[in-house]
Amino acid sequence: MEYIDIVDNKGIPVGEVKSRDIVHCEGHLHRHVHVWITNSNGEVLLQKRSKIKKLYPNMWAMSAEGPVPSGSTPEDTVITEIKEELGLEVNPKDIKLEFCYPIGRVKITDDWIDNGINYVYFFKSNIDLKKVTIQKSELSAVKWMDLKKYKKALERKNSTYRKYPQEFPKLFELIS
Repeated sequence: MEYIDIVDNKGIPVGEVKSRDIVHCEGHLHRHVHVWITNSNGEVLLQKRSKIKKLYPNMWAMSAEGPVPSGSTPEDTVITEIKEELGLEVNPKDIKLEFCYPIGRVKITDDWIDNGINYVYFFKSNIDLKKVTIQKSELSAVKWMDLKKYKKALERKNSTYRKYPQEFPKLFELIS
């Protein structure tokens, strides 16, 4: 079972810890990391979420993501999520927090309320996809996608890609 710190609106733990299921069922404020891995060819590494995922199954999404476990930091979580989901070792000095934002209280399903503060990280690396070992319970594939093609797919409202409206402007600005 995964446990998460409940936080205040500045992302500081308030001393309350709940299971991930309870956090989302009751809509408690918590921290979440989003990782965008880019390369020198103007591409972004996308993961295809597993078909068994409760949220956004079979959709192409950011490189790695996850809730910040109780007692952990967003930076530690970035390193852990990249290792777990992609099988890659990352030097903490190479990751960069770009910005944070609250997503607000959003009801995703009848039993899933998202109420997080997203910590958005960018990591630049020319990762060879042959060295990626995907976590099959989380994802089914990875690919490099040209950022311009990615942007066009989103503009066409291609439903196979997960949307991140608060993050795309900065992502496109950084790589352009």
